[in-house]
Amino acid sequence: MRFSIIVPVYKTEQYLPQCVDSILAQSFTDFELILVDNESPDACPEICENYAKADNRVKVIHKKHGRAASARNVGMKAAQGEYLCFLDSDDFWANEEVLSKIDKKLSQNLVDIIELYYQFYYQSSGRYFTPTNFDFSGFDEMGNADRIDFIVKNDRLNPSAWGMCISRAYVEKNQGYFDENRIIEDIEWCIRLFKENPRIDVLPEAVYVYRKNREGSITSQTGFDKLADHCSVIEGVPKTLNDSTNPIHTILMNYAVYQAMIASALTYKKNSTLTKAQKAEIRRRLKAFCKRYIKTYHAHPKVKKALKVYKIFGYAVMARVLGFYLNHRGR
Repeated sequence: MRFSIIVPVYKTEQYLPQCVDSILAQSFTDFELILVDNESPDACPEICENYAKADNRVKVIHKKHGRAASARNVGMKAAQGEYLCFLDSDDFWANEEVLSKIDKKLSQNLVDIIELYYQFYYQSSGRYFTPTNFDFSGFDEMGNADRIDFIVKNDRLNPSAWGMCISRAYVEKNQGYFDENRIIEDIEWCIRLFKENPRIDVLPEAVYVYRKNREGSITSQTGFDKLADHCSVIEGVPKTLNDSTNPIHTILMNYAVYQAMIASALTYKKNSTLTKAQKAEIRRRLKAFCKRYIKTYHAHPKVKKALKVYKIFGYAVMARVLGFYLNHRGR
């Protein structure tokens, strides 16, 4: 079997059929779809079972409720396909040729990970927006380390599970399962996978449709627990990447500092629910991280710009400027 497609399911009865239908409509048919019901309290379990009865490619696993990471791990361990793909149950694929295009890429090159790209679908307005510039000039001629460096420096490293098609053998070899104790599990998972220098390629199209601004979505909310976990992931990266002579580790440290810039900006996000004391705590931790690493690991173009502000005005002003950019960029 070529693909196992894993979908954690929880409280998305309004959107789940569109997600599943976009998968089952694929022109490439050599796949299994694993729906992991994360003890959803709505009609999702019944919807999943109905799909399984109608199509023998659909398998349903019912589990005790936990974070999405636990549902993905259950699906990964049950998977039989050569490659793993992920969707969130409120999202969907853009067309019927997604798997066919991924398979064509895999047939051309022996790779461990293919990076997939996305477009936003704004639930409130019905508008689509593609945030990525798909200029990969020279990418095919690059060595693997240079490819990883390219996607990091050009904001093409998508750490989300749904942003990758990944070899199941590579996951099993490198214990590439999710840390179920994390809220921001994707970034930590991505860094652990990439530090082993996987053979990578990209599918330079917006094949994944990410639903934005839907009611009840937790991804649009910036709370203390989420941001504190983001900080913990960032702070743990130097220990994970413990070989400064390894070029891949240096590349990923640059990515970690970039993530510190994002986290700093999030403390100024308009819909943040953080108290004044919580913001101060997060900024204190990020300031300490930046003080130690930003002057060494600033290869990312956006970090280079932030560093200029940091050198003149310090962390507090830099973070405020980053927050201003986050709240006023066009989307």
